[in-house]
Amino acid sequence: MKMLNEDNWRLRDDNWYFVALFIVCLALHLNFSFVGWGNTICDVHCFRQTQTAISTYYLIKEGFKINYITPVLGKPWAIPMEFPLYQWIVAAFAIITKINLDQAGRFISLSFFYFSLIPLYYLLSLFIAKRAHILVFLCLVLASPVYIFWSRTFMIESLALFLNLTFLVAVVKTANKPGPNKMLIASVVGILAALSKITTFVVFCLPAALLFAWFSLRQNRQNAFSLRTLSRQAASACLLFGVPIILNIAWIIFADRQKSLNPMAADFITSGALKIWHFGRLSQRLSADVWDRVLSYGSVGTYETFVANFLISYGLLLLLAHKYRKQALWCFLFFIFGPLVLINLFWEHNYYSYASGLFFLLSLGFCIVSLLENDKWKVLTQVLILPLIILFLHRTYFLDFYPVQKRNNLSLQSLSRAVKAYTKENDVILIYGFDWSSALPYYSQRRALMDKWGLPFAERKFQLVLKQLGKDRITAMVIAGNKRSDGSFIEQRVKNLNLLPNPAYRDWFVDLYISADAGNRRDNKSH
Repeated sequence: MKMLNEDNWRLRDDNWYFVALFIVCLALHLNFSFVGWGNTICDVHCFRQTQTAISTYYLIKEGFKINYITPVLGKPWAIPMEFPLYQWIVAAFAIITKINLDQAGRFISLSFFYFSLIPLYYLLSLFIAKRAHILVFLCLVLASPVYIFWSRTFMIESLALFLNLTFLVAVVKTANKPGPNKMLIASVVGILAALSKITTFVVFCLPAALLFAWFSLRQNRQNAFSLRTLSRQAASACLLFGVPIILNIAWIIFADRQKSLNPMAADFITSGALKIWHFGRLSQRLSADVWDRVLSYGSVGTYETFVANFLISYGLLLLLAHKYRKQALWCFLFFIFGPLVLINLFWEHNYYSYASGLFFLLSLGFCIVSLLENDKWKVLTQVLILPLIILFLHRTYFLDFYPVQKRNNLSLQSLSRAVKAYTKENDVILIYGFDWSSALPYYSQRRALMDKWGLPFAERKFQLVLKQLGKDRITAMVIAGNKRSDGSFIEQRVKNLNLLPNPAYRDWFVDLYISADAGNRRDNKSH
């Protein structure tokens, strides 16, 4: 009896160790998340953050709607990408709290990351007997640079992660104990997950399907097998996965039709035009350099040599792990499944690892817990291996992400203030040299026609865009890049758009031309 009490005490000591480690990791994550909280959202992938932000800004300004506007490619302004669930939530939060929109977007994103830990804990409890060991997985997620940096950006990633993890929970509960209410909830969550970000849903489809199959088969073994049961499970699977996919296809068709109304977007950002951009090429899937970069993004969040820095250590842990080796290998398969399907997106955008990187951390977690449940390796893992891995993850964050968060990118602030000063709220600005990034239109709070191609003024497409503007006037032109020194290019636009021949604002990388009316307004204000 005395020995039993000592064992229980030792277990309680272990529990407190993991609880304390979790609290430390959570506190550090929260602290790091607020680094640069008041900075602009032009840090990493400013393009994507400001695209989400400008759509949210105009939802607040013009009302909540499905064909929301992203006013950067001319009229009609609606060029919907994902279903605007995240934008609606941020807009509602900003309206209620009246806080700065950049910070509202960050707050909602960070909140959904923390909410994601709840369904993740439940899913892990299905496989890990000792509850304290589940905290090991959560500590790895909280320490990961991927989930420190991207969870506080103005992006939809954390909402998509939360919905997809909740979908996994709903799938498991439906498979364990089928019923119409559970099926309805699972279908609704699946629909929201797919609509919010279909690429994240793709990453989670494989684990969701396998979890459903596994728990359904377990139910069949426990109960008497029948064709009726099998047909019911097949119908459930069709509803769980088919309905979200069908509705997402319907959304894509709707979004493509909206985009096709805009001459600048019609042959550029529709689903058909983006097919290669999304799925990439076979050569990318066979490239060691591509996989080195993609796996680095997913494991440590930055482009380091994956094999040299992390894969060897992970491989050694996998060899030593016996109890949960199968689970670890399955999670590693889930980790590479997303990049395998959408290789170019994962290559181009390191934030795509937000969806898949979780599975690498889970795989690593299963290896660690296997050692913790082995008396031979338990103490070494607890006092050395696990802390070292957490320290390594934090080190990577400090080297590659912390400096970015600290630095406030104000490069567009003077220009955006000048645009605001020289134009009215409903004016349109013509922009060259910024691709079709929403950064300048967002911080200027102006609609824009961003001619990323530098089309000839007489080009049919360009003339059609000008015609579609109708009564909306182009009252300013921003030029950066090579076109800045092209005299004939500038002269033609200045003449045809009735702009003043000399820049009203100039700095080291950009010129701002304004209309005569805008110049008069500015002069009157100064007097």
